[in-house]
Amino acid sequence: MDGRKLKIFVEESDKKSDNKIRGYFGEMRQGGMPFDATASGKYAPLGVSELSATLYDLKFKKKTSPLIQLADLYLYPICKSAYDPNYRAFLALKDHKRTVDCKLPSEAIAKLGVKYSCFDWKNTKGEDFSSPSPASITETS
Repeated sequence: MDGRKLKIFVEESDKKSDNKIRGYFGEMRQGGMPFDATASGKYAPLGVSELSATLYDLKFKKKTSPLIQLADLYLYPICKSAYDPNYRAFLALKDHKRTVDCKLPSEAIAKLGVKYSCFDWKNTKGEDFSSPSPASITETS
């Protein structure tokens, strides 16, 4: 990543959850990404040393933080779109070209865009949802 550093901000929760996040951050800095290297290879993940050098800091913010509130406005709709692709807030972000997938050329989405494969493609009723294709994400771009 060209020597860039990443400072991660997380919304405070309960102590147990916050400690899990701290542990996960530390594990990634020491051991790299916890994903299967073969399955995640198409995303060109950073190696252990690159990831360790990139993950600079982890800070917790209160729910009243404007930064956290803004992140929630973006992240929740993107996450929810994984099991509800017609979620109105996500469609509004997409229609106004406010997601990273809408800003990338279609050939770069798999590597640089939202990793929808991180989601379990079953909703609570057991209905199967297909992973959004790059075309369906950028068709309104």
